Amino acid sequence: MEATQTLGKFKLVRHIATGGMAEIWLAEQVGPGGFAKELVIKRILPHLAQDQQFTNMFLDEARLVAQLTHPKIAQIYELGQLDGHYFIAMEFVEGIDVAGIIEQAQAKNRMLPIGIVVKMIIDTLEALDYAHDYTSRDGQPYHLVHRDVTPHNVLVSNDGIVKLVDFGVAKAKQNQSKTQTGAVKGKFAYMAPEQIQNRELDRRVDIFATGVMLYEMLTLAKPFGEDLAAVSNILSSPAPDPRTLRPDIPELLWQIIQKSLAKNPDDRFLDAHSMMLELQNYLRTTGEFVGDREVASFIRELQGLPTVRHTANIASSQSRVTPMELNTPVPPIDSKPMATIATPPPMQGFVATAQVGPIVSHNDGGTLAVELPQKSNTTLIVVFVVLLLALAVGGVAVFFLVIDESKAVDPKPAVITQPTKPDKPVKPIGKTPIPASFNHPDGRIVYLKTATPDITVEFQGTPVGTTPLDTRLRPGDYTVVLKKGAKQVSQSFKVVDKTVNSIDLKF
Repeated sequence: MEATQTLGKFKLVRHIATGGMAEIWLAEQVGPGGFAKELVIKRILPHLAQDQQFTNMFLDEARLVAQLTHPKIAQIYELGQLDGHYFIAMEFVEGIDVAGIIEQAQAKNRMLPIGIVVKMIIDTLEALDYAHDYTSRDGQPYHLVHRDVTPHNVLVSNDGIVKLVDFGVAKAKQNQSKTQTGAVKGKFAYMAPEQIQNRELDRRVDIFATGVMLYEMLTLAKPFGEDLAAVSNILSSPAPDPRTLRPDIPELLWQIIQKSLAKNPDDRFLDAHSMMLELQNYLRTTGEFVGDREVASFIRELQGLPTVRHTANIASSQSRVTPMELNTPVPPIDSKPMATIATPPPMQGFVATAQVGPIVSHNDGGTLAVELPQKSNTTLIVVFVVLLLALAVGGVAVFFLVIDESKAVDPKPAVITQPTKPDKPVKPIGKTPIPASFNHPDGRIVYLKTATPDITVEFQGTPVGTTPLDTRLRPGDYTVVLKKGAKQVSQSFKVVDKTVNSIDLKF
């Protein structure tokens, strides 16, 4: 097919990929007044166009995703039909999928930054949480399960925005097509045990797949292997400790991965929101902030693209904007033409001018130049002389003021005493303040949790919160009482001298 071929009102620009059910094209929609919009055309493969089951699955995806309006789910613009063949016009995401990110990291023999990985997984879970809880206009739940959460179906734009795509095998109550008996949908390496065994599925299979993807992004290796080996390992073997491949993975993060990969669905996170909160809490304990901008910087650097620097305030952009520190240096800006800010060297001496603001212009090289108005030598000399005179007059005035003040002697000088400041109050939980010894500002970060959440924790007879619980404790031995209903258990634990302590309490 020629790149200039059209499909109705769309011009097919470039073939992107061909999957098991459809082919993907980069396309352009052109309109009046110079309007042009890039998008993606997904159309069912010609040899499957007459297969009613494939056609129904294709239409199910279009009907379903068209209703999902979320910034982290790629949008569908139109469902069309031409010459008896269906196609979908959908959002074009200029960037790279997670599979490509992993491949490039492997090729460069480097690990992905943990914070960046966690942020991308949090965004994926946000999209899943929305999809899982989606209801129709009349309030009927869709009970949607993606069933194919894999690195190929999570896109990351060059602006750092994560997009979940490909609901082609999604299971929803409203789907008109039905899965054939014995048919397993998805990719083996990311399937939950119940998905492999073709049992009743719910949203927790997507939690399992997200856990596999998190493990793979951190270690660049799949926890259960590939294909049939993965099937056997998923059903019978626990995921190996990722710290054998990457020792800097924190214990708390490994615990989150383990919970997402539990064989029994009841032992996993109940939903995507719960896992997302755990990962957000992990990032908070590290003190690291990772936003879309940081993800964009990393994604661009990984692909060898220039790092975008926003310059809303030209005068202060040099001091405000700093590039993200990465494992390898950012490639030179001239690796790809783009507009940059050229700031002149600092001016020496004092400068006084009545002109307002810099003069901004474009030069022949496409660089945005900031030109400061020229100053004459006469102006500089005049300003310098005026400032010297002002300093001399001020010095004389201060001298006479000091002499005058020295004549008045107070026989009984006043003694000023500063009031004693009380100790820094401890942040209360509910209406009961936490004992200072259980929440010390200089203590280590401690994360207390139980297998069953919402267990009340008491210290020295005072409730200090419910699990999971964050606090700060100095290194040492502690004993707490866990309560829920009529049951209570005494538990002892030790806080060691490290930044973060994650402690499992038994109840």
